[in-house]
Amino acid sequence: MKKILINLSIGIILLSNSLVGKTADPRVTLEKPKGNPQVVVHFYQVRVLIQPPNLEGIVFQRELNDPNFEAMISTISSRLESVHKVLHRVADSLRLSEWWRFQLYLQAAKSIEVNDERVSHVLLALLEKTPFNATLVQESTNQKNIRSLALAIKEKLFFASNLEYMNSYFYLIDIKSGKFHTLSSTQVEMLPISQEKMNRKRPMDLRVTDMPDFGGATIKKEWIWRSGGKLYALKGEISQLKMAFYAAYPQRDLPTYFDMIFGESLFSLADSLASIIQKEKKSSIEALQFLHDFVTYALPYKEDKATERGEHCSFAEETLFDEYSDCEDRTILLALLYKKILKIRPIILEYKDHVSLAIPISKADLEQFTIAKEKNNKMTLLKFESKDYLPIDPSFFNSTIGEINPLFSKRKTERIFFVP
Repeated sequence: MKKILINLSIGIILLSNSLVGKTADPRVTLEKPKGNPQVVVHFYQVRVLIQPPNLEGIVFQRELNDPNFEAMISTISSRLESVHKVLHRVADSLRLSEWWRFQLYLQAAKSIEVNDERVSHVLLALLEKTPFNATLVQESTNQKNIRSLALAIKEKLFFASNLEYMNSYFYLIDIKSGKFHTLSSTQVEMLPISQEKMNRKRPMDLRVTDMPDFGGATIKKEWIWRSGGKLYALKGEISQLKMAFYAAYPQRDLPTYFDMIFGESLFSLADSLASIIQKEKKSSIEALQFLHDFVTYALPYKEDKATERGEHCSFAEETLFDEYSDCEDRTILLALLYKKILKIRPIILEYKDHVSLAIPISKADLEQFTIAKEKNNKMTLLKFESKDYLPIDPSFFNSTIGEINPLFSKRKTERIFFVP
């Protein structure tokens, strides 16, 4: 196995094709070598050696309203300058999104301090060196006080509580798990943020515009489905770490999942599907049906509430390799396949408890549609902004494109939006 060593001022980044150490979370582990003051943060395929900073002499304030609290954070931040430089280089080398940059900083804070309260101090001090706006929140319950990080996010999140402060929304993050969580108390104390800091900092952007180079073991899958009376089969694989990356990502608003980069596995599949369409000289309507059939029948269906993971939205590439998918996952994947392969920009039809799509019909396709409708009178068209759209539902089994599930035919949509 080839390894690349990069010498840094206080640590070493070790890039390899496998993750060292085992844990319940395959993305991150901590290691403290015996007789060595350094600690090691394993982050995906990277080992980061950190020399803990000298925090001696710092009086750790416990109360957020203590007048010396901000000065304490500033002092800790100055002692962490070299640590921040290493973490910044690691994040850049891995091409981490802003969310996973934060996760790297969180793991580093945990490696430097053990006490939960002090971890929160170190984490906030590390974030002082980033552009992200963050503070600390303390929730008071009958049993104890719960310390959380409040991180400004520029978009709507699900399954998380937020606090509005100076026209920004701060979402609460459990420092132990690194995940967003909901408030357990109405008694909340927040460390104030100065107007100068609010102007200097910004909310975190959760868009995924790039991907780390994931290595290690892979998940292999074969997709088998029928379309037009013919049996098809394709194969693909994806890094286990990449699937862990997807599964741990914050749950965002539905439209954001249609504005994502294509992962390598999804690119490869799209190319294979496009090759079949071209080789078999499928018409526009036939190509639409072919891709619909792939998503509908090659991927096992199960509603989120019946799965161990529960309610969630999946990335398109994640859906390909997940054990199950439901309506929004399938719609995201099919819409992006239509966009990539057929150069079509669908609209998304969002109901209270269902998601499907529709694609614009050109004059040439309208003639094909008319011929197809003579064989299937259930096919119909929708009007949106004075244009004709063909409804398509990859969760409506034993149906063709142009059919609307009777369960939703008389229901009003809550939202209609274009795929970017």
